[in-house]
Amino acid sequence: MKEYMVNDRKAYCIRIKPRKTGYRIFAVKDGKDAALIDTQLQMRAFEKCLELKAIPWLDCMNFKRNQRVNGSVIDIFCSVQSLFIWKLSAAMRIGDTAMYPDCPTQRGRRHVMELVKVCGKYTTCILFIAAVPEVKALRPNREADPVVGGTSPSSD
Repeated sequence: MKEYMVNDRKAYCIRIKPRKTGYRIFAVKDGKDAALIDTQLQMRAFEKCLELKAIPWLDCMNFKRNQRVNGSVIDIFCSVQSLFIWKLSAAMRIGDTAMYPDCPTQRGRRHVMELVKVCGKYTTCILFIAAVPEVKALRPNREADPVVGGTSPSSD
């Protein structure tokens, strides 16, 4: 994310109910396009895709949001497929590759472990949204977090 938060970088905002600033950044200029960095908008777009059955392999018309799994809250539970989905935003880009995470993430480690624990009872899925322009691939960012990136065993 720090690659986007630099002086003179154009940002796109939406007005929100009075808070400190009255605005929320939802996208940042990236080349001739923009990177969608607002995870709430990404989630709403994903939920709309579920409602419209726009993802052929995912039959998830009847879904529940923010489902508690042990000590974590997972984004979506699809009852038809007994499927937990944790939606992540891969906002970091190096060249034409989107990467997750962009920094060490205790929350990410906890969520991954909770999904692993329920694998026997449910199907689990980590869905990455790479809302940055002109990426062709996604890969784990092992340098930012070796545990979530898959190169180091969990410290549990």
